[in-house]
Amino acid sequence: MKPIRTNTKRETKKGTTTITTKPFSFK
Repeated sequence: MKPIRTNTKRETKKGTTTITTKPFSFK
């Protein structure tokens, strides 16, 4: 639950598609 929020902001710069695909995979 905590990593998802941080990933959303970090992935936003790389690509929102990654967040929807697997937010937990990016870590």
